[in-house]
Amino acid sequence: MKKFLSLLFSLVLLCACSSQDNNVKSVVDNYFSSVQSGDYQGAVFYYSDDVEDGYEISGLQEELNEIYQEYDLGEDFEDASNDFVSNVLKRLVSSYTIKEVQVNGNEAIVEAEVNGIHTDALNFDNIDDELNGEIDDYTKNNESVLQQLYLEQGEDAMYAKIYKDFTKIVYDWMNEQVNQADTIDYKVRLELKQVDSQWKISEIGIYDYELNS
Repeated sequence: MKKFLSLLFSLVLLCACSSQDNNVKSVVDNYFSSVQSGDYQGAVFYYSDDVEDGYEISGLQEELNEIYQEYDLGEDFEDASNDFVSNVLKRLVSSYTIKEVQVNGNEAIVEAEVNGIHTDALNFDNIDDELNGEIDDYTKNNESVLQQLYLEQGEDAMYAKIYKDFTKIVYDWMNEQVNQADTIDYKVRLELKQVDSQWKISEIGIYDYELNS
């Protein structure tokens, strides 16, 4: 009887551990699926409030939101910003394989191998130089249209058109940089913790990668 009870207890523990592993793996699978589909809200749902995000997803979205709110750039800028973040997400993870899941009480570690672009490969520092000519051309080609709009509908209408057109120019260029970035193989270490009985990602570390020169 003692042997039977001991075996039964061992099986219960084994099933419990296996269930926890599956729960953790499911969270990571759902997170990566959200990233692959460009679903920002779906991805950050799996973050803890104090997440250290190696992908810098939330930081990118928050920075664009601050620009939108500070300068009141209109719905076109907001929509273009959201589409840009979605495009970046889709390119971050082309494919992934979960290699290992370790659960220790209320904490867990997941190791994964990923193919996708790396945010370090995206450099928008030269955006002014790249777009100066295009913006100058826009100003010259649309001068009469803007003047007429100003005379007929006022300054606000003129600037609304400028913001809308400039938004397209800027984000078309930025999305082009994202789409042209090479994918690389890299490893991801995700740390999770239980928050209100739910597994949340508390840290994402990206390593073992080499950017193309």
